Amino acid sequence: VLIRPLGSTIDDITPFHMFIETASLSFYAIQVYDEIIEARIGHAKHKRWLRWKKRHAQQDLQYVIPKNQNERSFLESMIEDIEGTKSFYLSDYWNIYDWCSLSLMGFTALVYTFCRIAETIG
Repeated sequence: VLIRPLGSTIDDITPFHMFIETASLSFYAIQVYDEIIEARIGHAKHKRWLRWKKRHAQQDLQYVIPKNQNERSFLESMIEDIEGTKSFYLSDYWNIYDWCSLSLMGFTALVYTFCRIAETIG
């Protein structure tokens, strides 16, 4: 992620290198922010869909013919399933892949930063 010429010292860092480091950390922060926003928006959409689905199932339950108990039990089980449904953000493996990648990039940036600090101090 961060570029530094092999064998260079802290005094050899040019403005170009500082720009590349700053830009890469900025892009990293933007990606983390985008993932958090995506998770929040997805969770909110899922909750709205669950409320809509439950409301329609309850409306359908009002119009069930008393003789037809199969339909009533089907709608009641559907409402129970809807109430037990969890958010699906982490069930998408691409989101897990994104977070693993972002975690590795963040770890790399931290290690690089600590090395730079240690190099500056010592």
